[in-house]
Amino acid sequence: MKISFERSGGIGGFHIRVVLDTKEMSRLEIRVVTNLIEKASFFALPSESKASTLADPFNYEITVQNGKQHIVKRYDDTIETQLRPLVEFLTNKARQKDKS
Repeated sequence: MKISFERSGGIGGFHIRVVLDTKEMSRLEIRVVTNLIEKASFFALPSESKASTLADPFNYEITVQNGKQHIVKRYDDTIETQLRPLVEFLTNKARQKDKS
């Protein structure tokens, strides 16, 4: 499974990105990310969200490829509750990548 994550926008225009491949992850990380995707009902989420009401929100784009591909785009204020843990996990992974 491949997961692409990108966060852009915000006041400073900061951009972070990470691509994860489960072939390169530990068993624990695979279990965690798979669980987060399942709990978010990721493949059942609509691709686009309603417009943001914030002045300069972060924009998120998550692509999961696992035999099929699904892309979900959200703003800070349009992230569903069940999707937020996956966004936080991927944000942390992107920040770790930037530090290395």
